[in-house]
Amino acid sequence: MPEMRKKLTIMLLLAQLMITLPKLEATNAETLNQNGNPEDFGPYAVGWIQMNISKTEEEQLPILIFYPSVIDGEETDPNTTDAPYPTILFSPGYRSTIESYLALASKIASWGFITALAGSKLESWDIERATDLANTLNWLEEQNDNSTFKLYQLMDKSKFIVSGHSLGAEAALILSISEPRLKAVIPIAPFIYPPLTFLYPTSARDIHIPMLILVGSADTISPPSTMAYPIYENGNVPKFCLTITGSDHFTIIFTCSKYIISFLKFYFHSEQEYAKYLYGFEAQQEILDGKLELRYDLRTTFEYEILLKGISYKIHVYSDSTFLDLTFNESLMEMTFRTIGPPYTVGTANISIPKAPFEEYTIKVYFDGELYPFTLTNSSAFNFVYLCYNHSLHELKLCFVDLTPPTLLIFSPKENSVLPSSIVVVAWTSIDAASGLNYFEVKLDEGPWVKVEHAMAYEFKNLSDGNHTAYVKAYDVAGNVKETNVNFKVDTTPPAVSLLSPSACSTLSYSNITVAWIGTDNISGIERYEVKLDEDSWVNMETNETYNFINLANGKHELYIKAIDKAGNAFEMQVSFNVEVDHGMDLLSLAIISTITFCLAFSIAFCIAKKVKSRRKSIFDL
Repeated sequence: MPEMRKKLTIMLLLAQLMITLPKLEATNAETLNQNGNPEDFGPYAVGWIQMNISKTEEEQLPILIFYPSVIDGEETDPNTTDAPYPTILFSPGYRSTIESYLALASKIASWGFITALAGSKLESWDIERATDLANTLNWLEEQNDNSTFKLYQLMDKSKFIVSGHSLGAEAALILSISEPRLKAVIPIAPFIYPPLTFLYPTSARDIHIPMLILVGSADTISPPSTMAYPIYENGNVPKFCLTITGSDHFTIIFTCSKYIISFLKFYFHSEQEYAKYLYGFEAQQEILDGKLELRYDLRTTFEYEILLKGISYKIHVYSDSTFLDLTFNESLMEMTFRTIGPPYTVGTANISIPKAPFEEYTIKVYFDGELYPFTLTNSSAFNFVYLCYNHSLHELKLCFVDLTPPTLLIFSPKENSVLPSSIVVVAWTSIDAASGLNYFEVKLDEGPWVKVEHAMAYEFKNLSDGNHTAYVKAYDVAGNVKETNVNFKVDTTPPAVSLLSPSACSTLSYSNITVAWIGTDNISGIERYEVKLDEDSWVNMETNETYNFINLANGKHELYIKAIDKAGNAFEMQVSFNVEVDHGMDLLSLAIISTITFCLAFSIAFCIAKKVKSRRKSIFDL
């Protein structure tokens, strides 16, 4: 163990010397930072610490961490000014020690990144190495919250990156599939040989973070055509595969650092100028000079929504541009895209669209004055235009997606109406001005949905009395759905009426009678009553349940009572009764009443006359 530590110390001193010498070319760190050349060392001094993680009770995993520091050296104070820093986990290749990667790790740290080398056992295979990387990630996250740790809260836990070389690169890819805390993966000369390794090229389909693959054209251990390129082809965007001409399986460690630094600065420091080393004009020049082969796909999806004639549309634009702004002028019917890629790759695309989306028409695309026409039809809603500007490829994909559901109105039956039939026709009207109507579905209450294609009416049969709800759905061609419903009541049962007086077939001895009844309707309720006697006209009683008939002649009479409920159902009853009034008795009664009236009048007159006579006598006495 002391011998190993001595060897490691010597290697670290050499690495420190490699860090320091390039800095002598710059007057200070600020000047170097302004230069920003990733082939040189960065503006930060580099410190390092050695730690061990317990894998088992008997086994330790050595960890060597490089970090931006105040001065170069082991366990020097970290530079906290720009913290927290993105953090990279790195796994060595098969039978390689962490000492083989000191120069690479220290150079990356000099650009403002913490780099942790996980010293897996020399002959450990891919799954064990991936497990070591996972344990390292867990340990770093725990130590970042440990106030006694040298790098306490200096790691940005939202920016963990994983990398590795050879079999370690495969381990990095394995971990990137299942670990959501990782935000990018950088495999260097990945060794992917399915008979011997866990990973298959198609496994890259499950990697959904930025990927930078670095390989050497002279690599015979991990030939790019059979190992790296299939991983790239199966990967998701954004992805890069840089083949460095002349590098082999081992020398690539010393030739790939500027691309790693550019990738990290581009994605994790958001410094767009470093795109030129990845795929911009610097990379293109290296391709022309035969130093580099480049495969990359940065297409990202930009989504915009526009409002056209009151209808919302969604537009998808796929571009390799790192910035893409869209403006829409409805009055001019024109969309303008402004793309910003690597430095000096700025362009504007103007797209004129006609007034009738989803009909066949030609969209004219102008990119910096050059015309790219293409046609959008209702049978092919997706179209592409390729825009090349200063070595930057932009692919704009316009997708007019109708976001507005159809209009839908049920006009029959009316809301809360009462219907007297067990057969109900539900009718509606619907319009879709964008993609067009596709089909309709209807259902009643909790029943199943029924597809009725393009019909705008549907007949429901055998409905029970009571409350019901009919539902209608309208689907447009774009898949938008509008649903509405109407509530109504079915009442096919007429009301019931009970007569209180007079009794049926009764004989009445008076000519003025009061008819009284009571009605019930448990479904829709009584709307009104009507009554009539004999051949007279019907009398509307509204909801009154009594009526007076006067001066009825002697003889038989027919009484009719009708009850109508709110659904229009009617119930009518007929009752017969007789009137027999004795008119002789009526004359005697009149004579008696007349005699009594005469006597009362005479008495009143006599009293008045007597009072007047008494008053006159009093006057004469005076």
